[in-house]
Amino acid sequence: MTASFVVDGAKISNPVNFRLNTKKNITSNDRYVCAFWKKDINIMHWSEYGCGKDNSGECSCNHTTSFGILVQVADVPNGHERALNYITYIGCGISLAALFITITILMCIPSLNSTRIAIHKNFVLSLIFAEIVFLVGPLGENKEVICQFITLSMHYLWLSVFFWMLMEGLHLYLLVVKVYRSGKSYLHYYVVTAWGCPIVIVAFSASLKWQDYKSESICWLSLENDMIWAFLGPAAVIVVVNLLILIRVLFVVVGAVDDVNGVPSKVTQTKAAAKSAIVLAPILGTTWLIGVAANLNTVCIYLFTIFNSLQGVFVFVFYCVRNSEVRNSIDRIRQKRALTKSNEKNTLSTCAKSKVGSIDNIFQMKPK
Repeated sequence: MTASFVVDGAKISNPVNFRLNTKKNITSNDRYVCAFWKKDINIMHWSEYGCGKDNSGECSCNHTTSFGILVQVADVPNGHERALNYITYIGCGISLAALFITITILMCIPSLNSTRIAIHKNFVLSLIFAEIVFLVGPLGENKEVICQFITLSMHYLWLSVFFWMLMEGLHLYLLVVKVYRSGKSYLHYYVVTAWGCPIVIVAFSASLKWQDYKSESICWLSLENDMIWAFLGPAAVIVVVNLLILIRVLFVVVGAVDDVNGVPSKVTQTKAAAKSAIVLAPILGTTWLIGVAANLNTVCIYLFTIFNSLQGVFVFVFYCVRNSEVRNSIDRIRQKRALTKSNEKNTLSTCAKSKVGSIDNIFQMKPK
């Protein structure tokens, strides 16, 4: 449908409300948008900018042009959406608890001061801040300015999470593949890159299109004018790079199994590769690739939601439970405490015996 107003022979743009009949009746399980046909740099496309909708299929736009209603049959029924929301928020809650335990352990053990542990600490902190802002995000949905600043914070923090995942991948590559053992630390480069690059990206995108730092119904980047690519672009590049690193690391793991056992065993190799992949994939962010297939399969949507909402749990397992450096440090602390208690008991026992001996000597003394 095309609508226009002509005043004194000139076309002007006015707000308009309209309803279009569709061949398929719009139901609660359908997703639709009100859009207009827009030209951007010689590219024609549907845009939702300036248009809204209600639940009955009626649209309202603040300008006149060629309009349409784009209806998509929902791949996920409402029941699944509710379940996915529960999984997301419960998973994030569990994830946050695991992350707080992880950062407490990493911060409170003085001997954990290597470059690898420092990368772990920064990654955990970025993930904690990002998930907290994500959980409080819905509180600002009805307040435009607050919602925009929440979106700005989430954009920066989630980019930082991805950049720290990249630093994890690069450092893992140096340790496992290149077997890099130089005394030189690249931690300051990691810190500047992982915390600094997101600032540049966010500052540039926000200065260009601040109005797009709010979606139609949630506090997140608008899908209009391709603003979402200010997040998806860097994230996609990082995920692909980490996927390549993961594949290379798995080859090294498989080769190491051969060297240790002497005789090649496909079963042993497969088990070693599977264990490493299961733990490392969420850490390096490669589980986000499941999102590519999320629109094609409901199972993929659930897998994507579970893996990424529970990322903090995988971090705890990889950084604490399966980390020999952390386990050895905790064992040394336990042994030191046990030794200290044992020495205290021996000291008390010696003092007690000394006192008893002194009393006996007093009673055994003959009067002069």
